[in-house]
Formats: sequence, C-alpha cells, structure tokens
Amino acid sequence: MLSGAALVPPAFTATWAAVFASIFPPVAVSVAPGLACPPADAIERAIASVREGDPAAAGPAYRLRVAAAGDAIRADLTSPDGVAMWTRALPAGPAACTSGAEALAFIVERELRQLAWTPPPAAPPAPAAPPAGPRAADPIAPAGPPPAVAVADPRAPPTAIASAPVPRARPTAAGPPAPVLPSYGPRLAASVGPALWSRAGTPGLAVEGRVRLGGFWQAGLGAIVPPSSSSLTLYTAADGSAPQAKVTAAPFLVTCGFERPVTRALALGASAEGLLTVERGESVGIAVPRTAWRGVLAGGVAGGGALALGERVRLTLRAGAYRTLLGRSFTVDGVGGDLLEPPAWQALVRLGLEWVFLP
Repeated sequence: MLSGAALVPPAFTATWAAVFASIFPPVAVSVAPGLACPPADAIERAIASVREGDPAAAGPAYRLRVAAAGDAIRADLTSPDGVAMWTRALPAGPAACTSGAEALAFIVERELRQLAWTPPPAAPPAPAAPPAGPRAADPIAPAGPPPAVAVADPRAPPTAIASAPVPRARPTAAGPPAPVLPSYGPRLAASVGPALWSRAGTPGLAVEGRVRLGGFWQAGLGAIVPPSSSSLTLYTAADGSAPQAKVTAAPFLVTCGFERPVTRALALGASAEGLLTVERGESVGIAVPRTAWRGVLAGGVAGGGALALGERVRLTLRAGAYRTLLGRSFTVDGVGGDLLEPPAWQALVRLGLEWVFLP
C-alpha cells in the first residue's frame, strides 16, 4: 500500500499559487489620519501582489485598520462579521515607509492562508449495523466491503497531507483586543493652570512647557505670573507715618525628571526642580527711597501625574518642596538688621491643562 505522502500529484505544488489566489478573500484597508507611513494604497498594492495578479475571491471583505500607537504602528485585522483576528505592532520610523506595507501584506497572507487550509469538521461515523448471519436460502454469505484505500484530499496543502498538523483554533468573539499601552510621555507639550506658591498671598497662573529628552526622561521650563508682592513696616514715625520695605518676586522653574505611563490614560512621574526667583526690593516713605535687586535660588523635588482627557489634552497635577540655596537679605539705610530675608523652605502646587503638540 502506498503512503499518503506518495499520493500527492506532482502538479499539485505548481498549481497551489493559483488555487490560493482564487480563495483569497478581499481585504479593505483603512489608515488612521495623521499616520503618513505606510499609506493605504501601498498596503493594498502589497496585498494584491501576494495574489500574483489574480482577482480576489467573491464575498465580504476582511478589514485591516492601521493607526499610530506611541512609538509603534498598530494593525488590527477583523473578519467580515467583526470578529478580531489579530493585533500586531510594527516599529515606526523610516522602515515603515520602505517596507511596512510589504510586512503587513505578508502577515495578512499568512493569516488567510492558515484559515483557507483549516480542514472541515469530520462527519460523525454512521452507527454500526447489527451483524446478520447468512439466511438458509443463501448458499454463500455475502462478502464484506473491500479494504479502505488511502486517497489524497486535494483541498489539503502538501504539508498537511504529509504530516497532518493540528487544525489552528479560530479566534473567538470574546471582545476587543487589549489597548496598546503608550511607551513614553509626549515629545512636546505645554500647560497652563492655577498655582499655589507658599510665598504668595493669592493664587497665580503657572505656564510651563515640557520636552522629552529620550525614553522616559523629560525637561521643562515654567513661570508663575503675575509676580507676587509682600511688604514690611520698617518703623512708625512721630508724625504717624509708617515707612515700608516692599519686595516683588517673579519665580521661574527649571525641571528635569521622568514620566511613565501606568495605564493608557494615566501617567506618573517625578522630577528634580530648580526655583529661581528674581526679586525687586524698594523702600517707601523714607527720606531717601532706595531700590535693589536680588536673585534667590532654591532646589527641590516634585511629583505628580497626568490624566488623558483626549488624544491631545491632559490634566496635570504636580506638587514640590524647595530648599533655598542662594540668596541675600535686603538692607535699608538707617534701619538696623536684615530685612525680607529669603525663606528657608518654599512649596509650590500647580494644576494644569496640557496640550500635546507631539505625542
């Protein structure tokens, strides 16, 4: 008796490409706005090339959706009835423009080839008939059926005839694929929102810009506006007047830290920050008013997070504590001692509405 592998016709392998092209279903390609590479027409041409010029089989189309996902490109293939087949992630960059379309076409071709080769379920065996003995009128009992002969199934691929692999499990409609977690924070973003500074009597407005240096690391610059003001009574004169020393401070922030996504919508981070305050002091109500400038530098740490409200908008919250490192007190002629000395510690809490320019 011949083996099953010996029964494969020699011409079967040569005609497989034409057979597969006749059963290759149509694939509808859609590329999300904002993703330049690979374009939809390039993907469609690459899929058509794996059919070797033959038209697609008749029937409803599979759907291939391609969109940006952080630093990667996400591709989702669904069946005509909406069942998710697979989700793949390809690296973004120049390679996506040169070979991304061909890579997606080969993945789709492999998926549909496996589905086309999935054998149909075997029919249940017929119930066995009860044995019947020869009748008295029959001189000879009827002979049984001849032995079964192995026959090659032309629908099966050559490898399936030779090795009979286990059929591939079809995907089930258990639900949409899990969302792809962003790799890093935004490349470029700016925020604006209220700020509470321990040296200011009223809330201010924090304006800040952040840029990603690489990986999780980020750097930023910011300012608190308008400048805050505070005053101190120097003494009470005999005529009832009260000369004052007044200081106006404008704070600026320099930050360097990291931000890491923990879910698709929430990111947490921490940073080392420098708080530089440019201050102007003046004496009011004395015989010779004077004006002086000083700079106060404080360093500290801050932590917080960002909650995505949309594709480009996030709500941020950061809180920090700072230790004064450099700064001098003001002095007023005729008044002993130092005045308006820089505080040893400062605190700053800022809430911002952030716009992401580059994801």
